[in-house]
This record gives sequence, C-alpha cells and structure tokens, in this order.
Amino acid sequence: MLKNTNWKDYEILALEKGFKVERFGEVILKRPEPLAQNKKRTSIPVDSTFIDNHWSHPITSWTIQYKDLKFTLETGKFKHVGIFPEQADNWDFLRHCLRKIPNAKVLNLFGYTGAATIACAKESPQEIVHVDALKSTLETAQKNAQLNQVDDQFIRYINDDAIKFLEREARRERNYQGIVMDPPSFGRGPKGEMWKITEQLPTLIDLALDRLQVEGEFLVINTYSTNLSKYDVRKLLIEKLEEHNLPINVKSYDLSLPIKDSTDVLRAGQTVRWARQKHLL
Repeated sequence: MLKNTNWKDYEILALEKGFKVERFGEVILKRPEPLAQNKKRTSIPVDSTFIDNHWSHPITSWTIQYKDLKFTLETGKFKHVGIFPEQADNWDFLRHCLRKIPNAKVLNLFGYTGAATIACAKESPQEIVHVDALKSTLETAQKNAQLNQVDDQFIRYINDDAIKFLEREARRERNYQGIVMDPPSFGRGPKGEMWKITEQLPTLIDLALDRLQVEGEFLVINTYSTNLSKYDVRKLLIEKLEEHNLPINVKSYDLSLPIKDSTDVLRAGQTVRWARQKHLL
C-alpha cells in the first residue's frame, strides 16, 4: 500500500457517517465516502458539503499546491473538485521515470484536469499528448498548464475517445516512451461512445502496449472500479505483456491517504505500473 505523506495543502481531517471531511488549502469540504459508514459525527465546521447531488455552498475557484505543482479547484456539478490527492504518488513516479528518459513522448489517457500532464511537463519531455472525452476538463487542464508556467511545453490537448485515439495512433505508427491512463468504471466518449472498464480494459491495454512495443519504458494504470481489483488488472497486464513479448516488470498498489490525528488510512483507488527497466519501478 502506498500512503502519501507529502501533502501540505491537503489532508483528511476526519471520517464521519458516510462522509470524509477534507482540507484543500484553506477550504474545508465534506464529501460522500462509502468506507466511512461506521464513523461518528464530528463538529468540524465546513465551507461546503456535497449532499443530495449538489454542493451546499458552491465555491467557484481556488488554488492548492503539491510540492512545485499547482492546481485550480472548484465545486462543480459533481462531488469531484478537479484533483485526486491520492494520485500524488503516481505524479512522483512519473517524474522519477522521466528524469531517466530524455526526450520522452508521453500519452495521458482519460487525462481529466491534467495533474499527471503537469507533473510530466515539469520534467520537460519532448511531447505530452493529453486525451479526454470532456472539453471542459481539457480547458481546465490548459489553465493548470498556464498556472504552472508549463504552457510553453509541447502539450497537445485532444478531445477524443481513448480507444479510437489509440487506433488512429496505430495507423499513424506513432510510438510513446510512457503512457498513463485513468479509465473510469463507466463513461461516454465525446460522440456518445459507451465505456465499461470490465469489458474494454483488455482492448485498451492491448492498444497501449502496441504503442509502447518499440520504445516504451513505462505504463501506469489507475482504477477505482469496485468490480476490478488491482490483482485483476495486474493479471490482465501480465497476460498482455507476454503476448507482446515485453518484460514482466509489474508492481501493483493500493493508494491511500492518512487521516489527521489517527493511525488509520483511507484506501483510495489502486494503481498498477509496468517498466521496461526494473530500476524504474
């Protein structure tokens, strides 16, 4: 299990009755958390609560920082605010890889608001391709690039379905040194394409490994699906690596975050990593 203890602008203050109370910078939010059903209520004052599918007090925009990375947040239509703090471990891993791979080309699939893209950009790769099905998240990713002063990097923002994009990249014979992907459990592409991770992850991994076959150095797969464990993803990835005659250098982790004034942690998704060179893992 990976537990990130490097955050200064984020912390889980408490778990209570199906919610988590979190501090994002100076803003304190209360969001649903299925793993906190048996916790007691707290008296921590919050700025906004996501309940009955809306925020009690919408907050339009504020900024937080992780190490030298900055992110703009907001309370939008959903409970997410524009960042997944547990992914900081993966941002560190991506930067670690890119410091050892000069002039890399990186593909970020299901790129959301660009946290992984920004982390990669800080290491000045040759190119980053950021793909997401929602135009609004692409716009936020571009704002985050400007906020971090990496908008002069060669970052391409693509509004597309991940599988269709990879199929076109195959026809173009474009290869990458690194790919990071964060596929949702369910979703739709920009033209209404249906996505279901349990059915389409094998195809996604196949297509990704095709683009890593020649020059690829690393692959990161993040999942949050309750129907797919990290062991399922690991097994599938190993099968596909064998089919592509790539080295079986794989590690899988649960991601977690500490809870203030407690020895407990909150499990928050899982990640499976592959690297051509073992020393990168």
